[in-house]
Amino acid sequence: EDIEHVRADFSSNGLVYDGSQPVLPGDDGHTHFTGDRVGLYHPDVTAPGVDVSSSCDTTGTVVGPCPPGENASASGTSMASPHVAGAAAVLKGVRPTLSPPDIRKILQVTAVPLAKPTPFWEAGYGRVALDKAVELAKRGDLRKVLDKLQADASARVLAADDLSVTQQDLWTWATPPVTLGGVPDSHTFTFDVPKGARGIRLVLSHPSPDGVTGAINGFVYDLTVKDAAGNVVGTATSPMFGYPTVALDFTAGPAPAFGTWTVEVTGTLSISDPDTLDSDSAAGDHATLSAVQLR
Repeated sequence: EDIEHVRADFSSNGLVYDGSQPVLPGDDGHTHFTGDRVGLYHPDVTAPGVDVSSSCDTTGTVVGPCPPGENASASGTSMASPHVAGAAAVLKGVRPTLSPPDIRKILQVTAVPLAKPTPFWEAGYGRVALDKAVELAKRGDLRKVLDKLQADASARVLAADDLSVTQQDLWTWATPPVTLGGVPDSHTFTFDVPKGARGIRLVLSHPSPDGVTGAINGFVYDLTVKDAAGNVVGTATSPMFGYPTVALDFTAGPAPAFGTWTVEVTGTLSISDPDTLDSDSAAGDHATLSAVQLR
């Protein structure tokens, strides 16, 4: 966020709809979830990260360069995360027995909305409000109320839209190693779409060569989605910024053929996988396809 408490346009996002849980994928890289919940792929909270003053050096490898002893401004998660880390340290000082999950919950349930309406998948529970967090951490009945407060906060953000997740499939696989040219990386996945589904949203996340902002994609994947009758109902290609997405609204046109659907994933370009070079890829060294069914 910036000084006006507005989300930065370069800020990272989560999945618009997510019903996943913290479990390991199966041997085939596939996990299946049912039910509507907050999920895992979203920001937890926001904090200042635009034009933040920071120490730097003459080489300016991260911030700067600037003369010794002076500061320069920078933007990004490298600026926002120290604010949250500092807030966590303050809470730990207020109540040393707090665990990391305790601190996360306290920051989430006491967060306040940004200056402009911002959906959960972009801003999480809101911006950190340290005064409110400290007040909660000092409460004698914290252990009794914290989980209830977290459940209430999660229910609030889930109710912010008129769609709920009925089921979700995730497939994860290792992308090709460093290469200077295109490397075939094709996969075919199937999942069941029952009658009554209102829509489906598919998103493929994959590594990008810009480890700082995750902006410009070095991998290009094509998605082809087919319904149970084999009809192509959606296609997408990796844009320069972002990831290929197919959003289908079954209420906006003829109903598709329900049953077993197919997603064909074809990698058409692989410039490099930066994670194998410096562990600084925005999406790691794996690709993940998410297929969320909505009602």
